Amino acid sequence: MFDVVRFDRTFRHLMEDGVGISADVREDSENYEILADVPGVDRKDIDISLENSVLSISAKREKVNSRQKVIFEKRWSGFTNLSYQLNFPVEEKDISAELNYGVLKIKIPKARSKLRKIEIN
Repeated sequence: MFDVVRFDRTFRHLMEDGVGISADVREDSENYEILADVPGVDRKDIDISLENSVLSISAKREKVNSRQKVIFEKRWSGFTNLSYQLNFPVEEKDISAELNYGVLKIKIPKARSKLRKIEIN
């Protein structure tokens, strides 16, 4: 069974409004899935890492240089990232990511239950 409170603490910052990467988190019986919007970012400018159960996504997008006067600017440029603690067991070696049409999809497989017999001495 999935702990909703623990999940909320883990992914709370993804729901906060901010500059940079917007993301949704989904779950099915076997995986967690993060869908992150990174429009205009080349795959070579995205870094995903997992260290000590902290999953980090960082992206860099260059500012569009133009000789035109800027009247209003809302699009982000520069460097942005998301980092959060995975407070649940996952199959770290099987985490995968793909980028299609500006959407980064990260698949995080849930840890498989492993029955271990314990002998009585």
